[in-house]
Amino acid sequence: MDFPTTIRAVRSLSAKHPDAFAKIVEEKANGAALIATLKNEITGLIPVNLQTSKEMRIMAVSPEIEAGNVYLPDPAACSWVSEFIDEVVQFPKAKHDNCADCMSMALLRFQVSRCGTFTEDYLDCGNTFADSFISRMEW
Repeated sequence: MDFPTTIRAVRSLSAKHPDAFAKIVEEKANGAALIATLKNEITGLIPVNLQTSKEMRIMAVSPEIEAGNVYLPDPAACSWVSEFIDEVVQFPKAKHDNCADCMSMALLRFQVSRCGTFTEDYLDCGNTFADSFISRMEW
């Protein structure tokens, strides 16, 4: 998506979900420019500079998913749920992976890591969980 389209999308989503107080923006590509453009208009834009791959982020949260600790609305009530599940199940070979990646970043923010933070520091604090889990996966 080009920069003007991204700006419109962020404005639209912010208007549609006014109670979303945190909007995570990856600093890659147009992220820094997006924040600079909208910082006086939209509150809660939080820049992140991810240091790990999408695959590592998914592996870090997969135990929460496998344990049944992640809940989704009934697909009959929310039309987006079936498509979301399809994308996540097909990761990393899905045509698109934005939903899977956003889910992993949100779940990582919700987790309190052994380092005592709410960020993806979980992967960088000496915890070998992610590395050992990925080494057993067949990509």
